[in-house]
Amino acid sequence: MLIQIKKEIDKNLKKIIYFRKYKSKKKDDSYVSKADLFIQDLIQTYFKKKLKLKNFYLLSEENYEDKKINYESIDNLIILDPIDGTENFISGIPMWGISICWYKKNKHFNSLIYLPELNVSITKNFKSENSKSRIIGMSSSNNKILKNYKNLNEIRITGCCVYNIYNVLHGKFNSYTNKKANVWDFIAGFNIALENSISVKVDGKKYDGKILKPNKKYNIEIKN
Repeated sequence: MLIQIKKEIDKNLKKIIYFRKYKSKKKDDSYVSKADLFIQDLIQTYFKKKLKLKNFYLLSEENYEDKKINYESIDNLIILDPIDGTENFISGIPMWGISICWYKKNKHFNSLIYLPELNVSITKNFKSENSKSRIIGMSSSNNKILKNYKNLNEIRITGCCVYNIYNVLHGKFNSYTNKKANVWDFIAGFNIALENSISVKVDGKKYDGKILKPNKKYNIEIKN
């Protein structure tokens, strides 16, 4: 079912790319583009009208408000980042991705991470590749600890959580860490990682696949 969303994105990719020039700043000084909102609407329409889900809720980076919602009580919870790596996207850098995590009756049902301009994706039943890489992916939020690395040759800061997780799952990166990740940045990729027995940690503890609340930043690590 999530592969159909990939097809919807592909069908509208020219329009999405065109929308990259329409952007504005949010309260946290990060950018949101017209493409973010377009993708969010596209995916919401797919779940609501084509799949006709009951007790459906879309939790997206671009619609989130800090409200007291019992996410565990929702039959079909979709956690979405319509564009992870918006700064890359609006700058014309192809390292940006879409992250979709679907919980059905409080259990992980399916996930998709997709990098449209690179034409690569991962979804449920993906078979991970063992990593022989020495490359460590990091978020720019790690900048305070970079000084602890004497040799920076194998450090990569790419500006996209989905891209980093994709590379760890494929064995192209050894690991990825981010000290200040939002739930929609990583939860799809982490649930796919669990299916492949890949080590994932949230706030220093092994992640077990449960729904995580969106009202905080998480310290995450994935290692192949």
